[in-house]
Amino acid sequence: MGSLIAFVIVALLVFGGVQSVMDEMAHAYAALAASQAETTLTQSRLDNARLALAHTQAELDSALQANQRQARQLQLRSRALVHANDEIEALTVERNDLKRGMREAVQIMAQSHRDYKAVAAEYRAAKAEIEQIKQQPKL
Repeated sequence: MGSLIAFVIVALLVFGGVQSVMDEMAHAYAALAASQAETTLTQSRLDNARLALAHTQAELDSALQANQRQARQLQLRSRALVHANDEIEALTVERNDLKRGMREAVQIMAQSHRDYKAVAAEYRAAKAEIEQIKQQPKL
């Protein structure tokens, strides 16, 4: 009977140990299930973050391409402005030369007009003198 009591005591101890191990395993399984759920949630968040990152990268690439297009357009427009400015400067020089030429031509015309008036006055005086001579009696 002593050995039966010893056996029962050992059985109770073993059963208690097994029960304790089973409880710990149940807690570990619950913790594992919670960890797997958290891992799944984290993986889902990570996937969403990757999608958002890919979308943001695509937007950045698109913005960069648009920026590069605008930069090229600005360079072309800048070159066109430089060319137009060069043309304006050349036309300004030409205009100033024409103005100078016009002033000289006007001065020459004014002098010619004065000379014409003087010649016309001399002509009228000579004509009047000739008329006077014609009017004089002949000798």
